Amino acid sequence: MALSVNTPLALPLAAQVILRIISAIRSLPPCTPCLEAAVAYGLSSLDSRSAAMFIKQLAQAGMVDRAWELFNSLRSMQATGTAGKLLGLLDVYLYTAMISLCSNNREVTLAQELSHEMAALGIPRNVHTFSGLCVCVCVCAQKHLCSCGALGLERS
Repeated sequence: MALSVNTPLALPLAAQVILRIISAIRSLPPCTPCLEAAVAYGLSSLDSRSAAMFIKQLAQAGMVDRAWELFNSLRSMQATGTAGKLLGLLDVYLYTAMISLCSNNREVTLAQELSHEMAALGIPRNVHTFSGLCVCVCVCAQKHLCSCGALGLERS
């Protein structure tokens, strides 16, 4: 039997966990908080890079609101000291993933706030963080220039 991407054994363990969590979150009713399901299906077993990949996959699966909900839940838990094992997920990788998501909705101010929050928490910003900020600024600037006709393009 040939292994394929559809064969669970062909996927690394982190990818299998990510797919399980996404499936569990997708099956939740809209108003049900998703952190408990994410933890139950293995969020705490992911390292920080895998958690960032999970957030990106969640957004790509059309669940951007759930990605923000999870991120904000982790931030709240950090602020109240209840994050436990999940505290390690709030690092440069997860913050950078969230900054990158800001460009999808053209939220420059939020991206800047997250960057400042990283600095305040002592989380180092790297080239990918600044690249995400630059992309967000460029996307917003392009939208602004298009909307006022400065680029000669139609309004999007």
